[in-house]
Amino acid sequence: MSALRTQTTTEARQQRKRQIFETSQTIMKTICLTLALLLLTVFHSYAAPHGMEASPTSCCFQFATMRVPLNKIVSIKKTDNNCLLPALIVTTVRDRVICYELTEPWVQKAMHQLKSATHPTAVSRSRSQWG
Repeated sequence: MSALRTQTTTEARQQRKRQIFETSQTIMKTICLTLALLLLTVFHSYAAPHGMEASPTSCCFQFATMRVPLNKIVSIKKTDNNCLLPALIVTTVRDRVICYELTEPWVQKAMHQLKSATHPTAVSRSRSQWG
């Protein structure tokens, strides 16, 4: 009877050890899967969407208030749509680049005057016009 009890106790211990081992394996698999999904999410969030590989090159963060005479302006262009602040970028005959708020009335007027004075689709003047 004692031998039977010892065998039953030993089998119970072995079964309990197997259960613990199986439970720990399940926990480890769950942790590994969770970490893999987390890493995949992190790497995916750093990937740029197709067509957005390059960041915008001309964004404005400060705006000027001084006016530039129309005859000193070579081009006026709107900042890239990916920029935080929409703005107009004025390039002068001396290659100076100045940012203005999109709502600045005189810049919009200058842009329309340049547009009507040059090609209908381009808002710029060639540098050869300046001598």
